[in-house]
Amino acid sequence: LRSLQEALPELGEIESDIGEVLEIEGAYQDFISSHEKEIAALRREDQLRLPADMDYESTQLSTEEKELLRLVRPETLGQASRMPGVRPGTVLFLMKVAKEHQRRQR
Repeated sequence: LRSLQEALPELGEIESDIGEVLEIEGAYQDFISSHEKEIAALRREDQLRLPADMDYESTQLSTEEKELLRLVRPETLGQASRMPGVRPGTVLFLMKVAKEHQRRQR
């Protein structure tokens, strides 16, 4: 931030609160971009069908998620993503499993 102010003196003095926000956003930009891409992928894959015979017990999901998914048996990724108790990381895992299942079926 300091080097930016030196390079562009016409910016003048940047308030400390604004400067802090800019530094934080700059430091985490790669992380934020990665998450935005994952969210966009999930939205595109909302209707992706989950394997009907998916063995949730053989996964490394939490016990609570395994039980919930086994009982409800969501048909699509979108349904799974809207289930209370299913974490975003689990939805990404289910998307990868479903895509791999589709590739094997072709």
